Amino acid sequence: MNPTELQTVALSELAACADEPALRAWSQKYQGKTGLLTEAMKKLGALPAPERPAYGQAINQVKQALVAAEEIKAKELAEAELQRSLATDVVDVTLPGRPLVQGRLHPATQTMRRILAIFADMGFQVFQSREVETDENNFELLNMPAEHPARDMWDTFFTKTPGVILRTHTSPVQIRAGQKLQVTTG
Repeated sequence: MNPTELQTVALSELAACADEPALRAWSQKYQGKTGLLTEAMKKLGALPAPERPAYGQAINQVKQALVAAEEIKAKELAEAELQRSLATDVVDVTLPGRPLVQGRLHPATQTMRRILAIFADMGFQVFQSREVETDENNFELLNMPAEHPARDMWDTFFTKTPGVILRTHTSPVQIRAGQKLQVTTG
């Protein structure tokens, strides 16, 4: 098939392409690695030397014409698809928009939750307790009566309510967990 015939056939087939897959198939048929245009360009080496310039010019013109026609067809198909989409997929602009998700957990909170999940997977329990404790839970149940010298190590903040202080260490949490879970030592 000479270049002029190749161009005529290719352009007529391109005009028949009605959608994107058909256009891709056409492009593969003519411009792919084993396409008809590629094969025609490979014939250039087998021609006698005097015929090569004219054939080369003709095949290059065909290639430029096919590439330009394919670009135009791709734009036409994209525009047709857009028009079809606008006609069938009607958007109701009176509907309220989707609410935006605002905020997220602080990275320290995210990290703490990951750590707690890891310990929970290993079989540990997490027990949270209050920050304000009674003097009994904070010191006396730990064998630190009022006159005990170990109480001097702690910076104790007292409240206006007698016998209620801010927790000075984590041991009262262990006492409350033991009381709640009724753990007995023996």
